[in-house]
Amino acid sequence: MSDSVKVDIDVGFTATHCDLSERNIIYNFLNHFSNARDMTLSTYDLDEIICYLHQLSPLPKFGNLTRLRVSIFLNISMEIMPFVLGSCPKLKHLNLELVDEVISEVDTIPSKLPFCLVSSLECVEMTSDITKEATERKVVRYFLDNATKLKKLVLGLNVYLGEKPHDFGLLKQEFDSPRRSGLCQLEVLPKLLKRHRHY
Repeated sequence: MSDSVKVDIDVGFTATHCDLSERNIIYNFLNHFSNARDMTLSTYDLDEIICYLHQLSPLPKFGNLTRLRVSIFLNISMEIMPFVLGSCPKLKHLNLELVDEVISEVDTIPSKLPFCLVSSLECVEMTSDITKEATERKVVRYFLDNATKLKKLVLGLNVYLGEKPHDFGLLKQEFDSPRRSGLCQLEVLPKLLKRHRHY
């Protein structure tokens, strides 16, 4: 597809076993969009897809991608992040939603830093719940410690109506510390939400 196409993928995958034909279908589907410059991956199965594909094949490369919006499960975000970023060598803008659910751990993690962290990534906008494990702090540190071109990192922390208010000035101090990029500005902002009722 042309690099001018804006891609928004919201598809449910079921990858329950390492079947070669099934893996090739998923790989070829994603590979059709390898020229895209702007992509949204809305599927919450992304973690499963990445875990599934990387076992036997490298992930598709999105060589022209400069803007990506993606959702990742919080508990394995540090393991999944290198695979996602490693497929986007020219990425400049990343919108990252960290979802507070638990899925299986990843077997292996790439040892090298993704190329975009040292060459192109300029802006990261994250949203997350405030968790007791403070995993979101590790994700923030991952970008602050490694992204050499980063100019802005915004962390939107979900605050639900009726919950005890947080001291966001104190939270910013916890997230804030020396950065690899001297140009990077860090913002920690509340995002007021209503909880859904379950019947």
